[in-house]
Amino acid sequence: MRKAAPWLLAIALLVACISPAVATIYGTLTIKQIQDPGTAPNPVGVPNPAGSAAGDTVGPVYGIITCFDTFPSGFAFYLQNNPGGPWTGIDVFTGGANTASTLGLQVRDSVAVTGALAEFSTGSAPCNPADGGTEIIAKNGSFGTDLTITKISSGRPLPPFHIGTAAELKELCTNANAEQWEGCLVRLNGPLKIGRTNFTGGLGTFRSALVTLSSCAGPVCDSVFIDLSTLANPAVDPGTVGQTIDFVQGAYDQRARGYRIQIRDGNDYGIQAPPNVARGYAIGPQKYRIEMDRDVTQASAEDESNYTIASIAGPPNLATLEADGSHIDLDVTTPLTPGGTETVSVTGLVGLSSNLPMTTLQNASFHAGILTAAQVQAPNPDSLSATPCSDVSKLGDGLPVTISAICTAQFGTSYYLSSSNSQRDGITVFAPPADLNPGERYMIAGGVLEFFGETEMGGTGAQIVYVQDQGAAAIPAPVTQTIAVLNDATCDFPEPGFGTSTHQTTGEDFEGMLVHVNNVLCTEDRAAGQSFFVTTYPPSADTILVSLSTSVTFTFQAARTKVLNVTGILRFSNGTFRIAPRSDADIVQVTASAGNNIPGQVTFSAFPNPARTTRVAFGLPRRDDVELAVYDAQGRKVAVIAKGVYEPGSYTEEWNGRNSSGDLARAGMYFYRLRVGKEILNLRAVKLD
Repeated sequence: MRKAAPWLLAIALLVACISPAVATIYGTLTIKQIQDPGTAPNPVGVPNPAGSAAGDTVGPVYGIITCFDTFPSGFAFYLQNNPGGPWTGIDVFTGGANTASTLGLQVRDSVAVTGALAEFSTGSAPCNPADGGTEIIAKNGSFGTDLTITKISSGRPLPPFHIGTAAELKELCTNANAEQWEGCLVRLNGPLKIGRTNFTGGLGTFRSALVTLSSCAGPVCDSVFIDLSTLANPAVDPGTVGQTIDFVQGAYDQRARGYRIQIRDGNDYGIQAPPNVARGYAIGPQKYRIEMDRDVTQASAEDESNYTIASIAGPPNLATLEADGSHIDLDVTTPLTPGGTETVSVTGLVGLSSNLPMTTLQNASFHAGILTAAQVQAPNPDSLSATPCSDVSKLGDGLPVTISAICTAQFGTSYYLSSSNSQRDGITVFAPPADLNPGERYMIAGGVLEFFGETEMGGTGAQIVYVQDQGAAAIPAPVTQTIAVLNDATCDFPEPGFGTSTHQTTGEDFEGMLVHVNNVLCTEDRAAGQSFFVTTYPPSADTILVSLSTSVTFTFQAARTKVLNVTGILRFSNGTFRIAPRSDADIVQVTASAGNNIPGQVTFSAFPNPARTTRVAFGLPRRDDVELAVYDAQGRKVAVIAKGVYEPGSYTEEWNGRNSSGDLARAGMYFYRLRVGKEILNLRAVKLD
């Protein structure tokens, strides 16, 4: 996963602890059969349902989606069966895959899931570190991809909330009554009072609160932990100590401190308080959106006098409450140029459930207008002129930015967008709430940060908050450049626009863009699908890594004899630039020299014969798909020594006598098979020890 570095803390907390027992494979099971130790055939029992290093495999497991975890530190959703009741809920952890977007899943969808069982670690004593919330995860690991999810139907009724007591739902991991409601929708009715919040310290969650029954007058009261950020996006303000709450509801689960209720949005937290402004951002050249942390009344939301636009020192032209009840769109006429800082002040909005109005002014600041990727990539002049020089975005101040650009590539949860092949016009977008398809234009709002030197939107503290598909668009043509330029990570001051023409073109000018290099030579032999370095042809000191993403299936095999044309996204990681092809089609083998004659038909020969190392030559009259493989006398494939799309010309490859596992093959007769398109040629040669 590309995001492993910023997730180190999250992964440490979210690691699935699995016991060393032998794994078992089960077929169709109900959630109750997985969760309830008293329901046969409970596969692994509690309190530690994990069966082995890979976990017991279960599925398909059927259920109704009740809510999503949409944060990029680890996507997930909750399943529950109707008509509810104990042992009927479970968490499905999808890791780096945002299934809400990739599969188009929604709350109330009925799905079938096949994966492995694991326990979400509860941390340290007094909780048992190996005993936590039961999850279905990928069979090849918590952040793996081997998880099967099939949508069956939509619009199913949600299971009813279990109405629990404070004693039943208290957070202690020793609470014997809580385990049966893990993964289920629960509700705690009040009146309740807030005893502690994350702002008073000691809770360890971004937004959280401990609540007790208001009627509890003793020195010790049952405390229920309320998680206001894991499932809620935006996170909800916990309120203040002593404040009254009518009810709280959400998905119940076991986490780092013990058991908790995870609210899904502000409407699950019945606090007796006015609504709050969550954030704002541009959704058009002269259109802003304000998000509230809970539903508000239509009359208050659409009263333009409740808003003040800083750039015009007055109200918007029109305010419209969206159907979801918490988003308000503002039509404005502002003199700000795209990228200028805007602030919208809000007051007077009334909570739909509490009926309480805002009494204090709250602000949402963001960058106005719709920007290009190049405008986001433009460097901060203060950082450029600093010592040491640093080439970072001038918009990386934490405020939401809105861009319009074309998706050019996808690698896992990282997407690359551009609008042209002009310099600086590339940007990374990490973990958007909806999948982006190459060849589509999108309007996207989110924060900007530098991920180990690569400018991107999204990620921790800069989450993508808005995506609008604007339709099909042509992907910009790749920019042809030299290895020397693309691998130059020099921080170049001054940049264009700073009153000078002495700017040096470097890799930073093409970061995140589609680039192309011609006639480059592999510098090493690698196994199929592995990354490799290339240099100029003829060779020079200039090299660059061709990075084959593990999220894409590659069959190309690098060899020191291959001269290539390579296309891909210029990415930056660990202090260096690298070219990331989108597929095998981005790696094309070309003729070894400009003067190479093109044969009139396919040619094929092996020499010397016999030999310890055999050289195989072939010629192509046309561009075609090629595979050159070695077979033993029993017809078993021993090794693939050439594979991919080749341009017309003559080529020479070597077989070093090793099989696909790297072991030295025995001496004897071997057969060489060349496939060019649908044409197949065979010859044989003797290998010596």
